[in-house]
Amino acid sequence: MKGKGRVVIGSVIALTSSASFGTMILSMTPRTQVGLVAQCNIAVWDPETKVEHLIQSSAFMSQAKRFEFLVPTPTLPRVREVGDAPINLMTGLIIPARSVPIAKPDPEDELDPNFGVLIRPKVEVKQVTFVGNLKATTIRASDILALTDWMSKNGYKASQSQNEWLEKYVQKRWFITAFQVNSDSQAIKTSSVRLSFKTEAPCVPYTSPRDNWVQGIKQEVFLVTPKAMQGTTTGKALWNGKLTGHKFLSRDATTNLAKSLGLTNKDIPSQSWVNRYIDESATDSIADDLYFFPIPKGIKKH
Repeated sequence: MKGKGRVVIGSVIALTSSASFGTMILSMTPRTQVGLVAQCNIAVWDPETKVEHLIQSSAFMSQAKRFEFLVPTPTLPRVREVGDAPINLMTGLIIPARSVPIAKPDPEDELDPNFGVLIRPKVEVKQVTFVGNLKATTIRASDILALTDWMSKNGYKASQSQNEWLEKYVQKRWFITAFQVNSDSQAIKTSSVRLSFKTEAPCVPYTSPRDNWVQGIKQEVFLVTPKAMQGTTTGKALWNGKLTGHKFLSRDATTNLAKSLGLTNKDIPSQSWVNRYIDESATDSIADDLYFFPIPKGIKKH
């Protein structure tokens, strides 16, 4: 199987547990161990088009022949496979150095003019596609009961903690893309995937079901944007991620990055910087996802 990526989060956990920031793992057999042993993310955001390209790659140790990992996004993503090149490029570029936006109504939502409630199906399968060795199914649900019923009919039973995690994204009307993994090997490295979607501010899914949590996970995040930004959780609490490296994205580097992502140079904002963050203090009590906002004028950037 191929490599992986995302704004970059990297993590190492025990084989006996399953955990991931902004990701939930579902096994066809709940008692079968599935462990996320590494994860990397890259986020490229253009402030003009409001488009984010989120690259994610994961490595697992698993006794299950089939499981799925779920990645939420605020709007419908376009999904495609990419190779290891984006992560290798970001790693090579870095020089070591010392109010969550309110979701806009989806124009596709059909509202009853008398009651203002959704009248379309409670669970919509928006797209099914294959990216490398993964089957990707993107859905959106109008309530958690409908979602859990849909998952049950597809062979999955989520725990109470996982249902609570899912309900947050159902309430926010986010889309959830389930990547199906089939393998006879215990060591699995997924194909790297790119999720491209609209968002008012660059974001990284950052919460995890409590019973998926494993202490000691290190988060590594690469953010590519032309603006100086700071990370927050819940839209107001400053993120604990520490800036560990930064690099200006030259014209050649922009071309190489665009090519590695299957994009054009116009899709990468000009005059961008790559910032690398490490978060070693995250806990299972993180209430919301990670967002980046421009640093207010007069505030010194560290």
